[in-house]
Amino acid sequence: MAGADSDAVTTAGGRHHGPPKIISARPKVRKTVYVVHEVKAAATAGEGDPPVPQGKIRLSQESVDAILAEDTTPHPMSDPSADLDLFRSLLPPELYEATERVLLSAARTEGRRRSRIVERHAWVRGELEKKGYVDVDEDKALTFTAIHLEEELE
Repeated sequence: MAGADSDAVTTAGGRHHGPPKIISARPKVRKTVYVVHEVKAAATAGEGDPPVPQGKIRLSQESVDAILAEDTTPHPMSDPSADLDLFRSLLPPELYEATERVLLSAARTEGRRRSRIVERHAWVRGELEKKGYVDVDEDKALTFTAIHLEEELE
């Protein structure tokens, strides 16, 4: 009977088949993942819609939905004041000043990004209400790429 069940391991709770599981002592960490939704042109113009003009693409419903689903809530980086208060007490002045410049720059960048998303949402909604579809210039289509930030445990 030897070798018939060579992958079985005897444990305190009985027999376990397969190699023993290795449990990592490293704690799980939360990370942010960028999910990019490529701009897709609609396969055809909708019934009753005019043809797509030269030099433009009509956004697919999938692209419109991805754009309108972009999160506009302020990111914690939008207001670094709490972090700056902590760093002020922990860092030497020269390192604090450099950290402050970086955090304030990141906050401004995040504010501009969020502002562009809000403007894009308003424009896309306006086009949908007015025409029922969204046409964009081919050369500007990439600016309509929706990027979603998602957190996951690693």
